[in-house]
This record gives sequence, structure tokens and C-alpha cells, in this order.
Amino acid sequence: MKTGSNGQATFSYTNTRAGQDSVQIWYDLSGDGVFNCGEAGASVAINWTPGTPTAIGVLPTTTSAEVGVSQIE
Repeated sequence: MKTGSNGQATFSYTNTRAGQDSVQIWYDLSGDGVFNCGEAGASVAINWTPGTPTAIGVLPTTTSAEVGVSQIE
């Protein structure tokens, strides 16, 4: 990723699962794509939380049971 003339870059992404991701960035002085000793860098942990479900399915859609009797399907 290249920076603009102001020395800044923009990065974004999304995730579809709850959990934690770690993002590490650095100034790759050697140009080898690997974070080496002496290269300035930073990292951040991103905690993804589950969102509100868009739909809830309940099966069976219809049933009948005797009053006062537990039903297991």
C-alpha cells in the first residue's frame, strides 16, 4: 500500500464472523514485505461482535400440543 503526498494511507475491511483480528502495519524500508528490526510499525486488535440477526427461523412452522404437556421436536 502506498501513501499519499501527505504521508498517510487509508485501509479498511469488513468481517463476517465474531472474534478478534490483528492488523499490523509498518514502513517497509527493505521492500521485502516482511516486518524487520528497525522498521517503524504499529499493530491494533479489532474485536468483532455479532450483529443483530436479519431473520430468525422457527421449525416446525405449525404444531399442536396438549395443554400442560412439554413438547420436544
